[in-house]
Amino acid sequence: MIVVSDTSPICYLLLIDQIMILQELYELVVIPEAVADELKSSESPSIVRNWIANPLIMYLLGERSSPLHCGQNPLL
Repeated sequence: MIVVSDTSPICYLLLIDQIMILQELYELVVIPEAVADELKSSESPSIVRNWIANPLIMYLLGERSSPLHCGQNPLL
């Protein structure tokens, strides 16, 4: 199963040294770019910032979705 994660579960699992629970439960964890940005914030604990700098392979950092609708193109 694939899951998309918010900031809090990742942060708190790292703080209690249980981040591997996600790997045991899910084949892939998608971390949206906005969530990754929050985890990289200077307000995040250092363990969280260090982890998001080098997440394991099973964690996929998602790209920001475009606000454009299907068929629309950005202005250059």
